[in-house]
Amino acid sequence: MRTVRKGPAPASLIQHRQQPHADYDNYADKAALRQALVAEQRGLCCYCQSRIWATPDGMKIEHWQCQAESYARKWCTGALQLA
Repeated sequence: MRTVRKGPAPASLIQHRQQPHADYDNYADKAALRQALVAEQRGLCCYCQSRIWATPDGMKIEHWQCQAESYARKWCTGALQLA
């Protein structure tokens, strides 16, 4: 796996995340997100270095939220339930 230096998120994604009940399924501008991801990854998959394209068939968006934040949120929720 290679390191990818993250750039700013598309403006439409930043606005969407500020909405109540925002998730990937109700995000309308996935094309802009794909363009941004392909550009910052320089057209290569960060896992296998295969060529990717900014189309639904040309790439898969692996996860919607930072996994570190998601893990911390799940851990905190679980810890609170045990208390």
